[in-house]
Amino acid sequence: MKHYIPALVIALISSNIAYAQEAEMHPAERCFPAKSFAKLKTKLSKIPAKHLNYLETNVSAAFKDRDGYGMPERFFYRFDGVETTIDVSPEGKVDDILSPPNLSAKGEFCVYDPARALPVETEIKFGFSMGVEAAFPRQEIYSLEQLEKGLTDGRPVYKKMFGAMGFMVPKLTHVSVGYEEKTATPKIAAVKDGEGVEGLIMEPFGKVWVIEVAQLETLGADGLRISDDFKVMEPGVSIEKMKKFGFTEGDDDDEGGDE
Repeated sequence: MKHYIPALVIALISSNIAYAQEAEMHPAERCFPAKSFAKLKTKLSKIPAKHLNYLETNVSAAFKDRDGYGMPERFFYRFDGVETTIDVSPEGKVDDILSPPNLSAKGEFCVYDPARALPVETEIKFGFSMGVEAAFPRQEIYSLEQLEKGLTDGRPVYKKMFGAMGFMVPKLTHVSVGYEEKTATPKIAAVKDGEGVEGLIMEPFGKVWVIEVAQLETLGADGLRISDDFKVMEPGVSIEKMKKFGFTEGDDDDEGGDE
């Protein structure tokens, strides 16, 4: 149940539109406020440690090149005249965007992108997306006790992530196993003493498979085994409730916004 942060995308888009209206060229350096990032870092720091002694929080951010000009030459955070470079992979994955030790609401994140310093009539399609998730540690077999702990600890973690809307986070009853690409044959099985147990019900939802934890006990299982290279497993809710909260099957595509 990844929490996406659309305000960060909007900030990036609007700052560049405003600049373009006053200039003949798209700027080589484009910046957006760090306020939302600083607030997120503060929120995450306030999650009680007792809820993170098994689950972990992952912050993911990525740029998306949709116009063929590639990744920016440099991505950095700037505050009080000091610049901190943040690594971006060739695919656009941002390395720990909350890492600057002096991250402040008064700072800014900037890209230096001379390849897109083009006439304003040139259509620029360069997206940015960011999300934060509570995740189980990666392992092959999860005991029923570990799964239930993840569901119990996940709710207060999500409540902190969602801020003022945290009161809407329901009881968590399912786990979502996510993959890099959609797969029709995930290697997920209920187990008892390490041996497979028949009857596990899994439901696909975009790139994830959703599993109700309570059924394991009904099946006489004591855990869940994931034998393939999954991306992440998160505590969550049923697909029906996901849809009520506005989640769609394309929410994990990392599309982001365009300038």
